[in-house]
Amino acid sequence: MRDLHFTFDVGDDRTRTVGYTGTIKGRPIEETAVFRLDDDGLIAEATLYIRPLTALVTVMATFGPDIARRNGRPWAARLLSVLTAPLVWVVSQGDRRLVSLAAPR
Repeated sequence: MRDLHFTFDVGDDRTRTVGYTGTIKGRPIEETAVFRLDDDGLIAEATLYIRPLTALVTVMATFGPDIARRNGRPWAARLLSVLTAPLVWVVSQGDRRLVSLAAPR
């Protein structure tokens, strides 16, 4: 991810919510992350909300295989690599060509 610009950071000592914009592989991304913190203030759980769909699929294709490998699932890493490649292409085509078909005349 590049060109990150944080837009908000709210919460308390147990939960933080952070919003930011940027790009991933040249595609715009908007993300809100909710972090639940443990007693030491370290992240115990993270929930990510990502838009638009092209950014979400790109994040999945970029980070998913590596996360699966780190968790000892090499077969899942390979499967994610194979299945997300066409998904990224299909979703990016939809943004470029199909969304305009629903636009007002």
